[in-house]
Amino acid sequence: MLKQSVPSVMQPKAGEEERVELTLVDPREIMRECLAAALAEADQAFSITALAALPPSWRNGFPTGRLRIALLNGEKGDSAALAADVTALLGPHGFDHVIALCAKGDAASMVDALGAGAAAVVPADASLDLLRHVVRLVMAGGTYAPASALQALEPGPAPKVAKPAAVAGLPPLTPRQAAVVEALRRGKPNKLIAYELNMCESTVKVHLRTVMKKMRAQSRTHLATMMGRHEALALSA
Repeated sequence: MLKQSVPSVMQPKAGEEERVELTLVDPREIMRECLAAALAEADQAFSITALAALPPSWRNGFPTGRLRIALLNGEKGDSAALAADVTALLGPHGFDHVIALCAKGDAASMVDALGAGAAAVVPADASLDLLRHVVRLVMAGGTYAPASALQALEPGPAPKVAKPAAVAGLPPLTPRQAAVVEALRRGKPNKLIAYELNMCESTVKVHLRTVMKKMRAQSRTHLATMMGRHEALALSA
């Protein structure tokens, strides 16, 4: 649960470049204050608000309208709770992006945070310089996940998909198209599909648009429903 807390705000100095607005959410006072101070020292463009939790009054919008990114502590190992907090930050609290700080090797929390919409996940033992660069990357519209998390998610080479017999009424799909559609059918968002299949999110969108055109599907949901009615995917040679 996100509870009320009094914010500690580090204000910009006169004459400095336009600030990146960050909100660090961590119930551990010493850890959040130290990290906030270190980030402010590492990059003068960061204007940081350190909170134990978000005040309920922010659920319908920000008092200043300035906050953009949340740095969320997710080291407890409760992946479901972390995903719920990410969803709340991006929804009722109105943040543009969320960066989740997860325990090293906690692939479940990292994957769930990404699935909930987090723009980046960073191991809690990462260097300050890496975290600074991830914040900059996210502000530029990028995403980030450590290689170790992806390797933990997919420890070995992806199993080969057997080529099934063609199904009447189903147009042929390439193996990559079939993999993307199968992930969509399982309810995974584009960002997570891209991570799991080692492709760009834009490539996932291209595959989905192509298949939607082949199937004459009107939406992602429509496509997933249509594909779910077939027992197999027809793959092109």
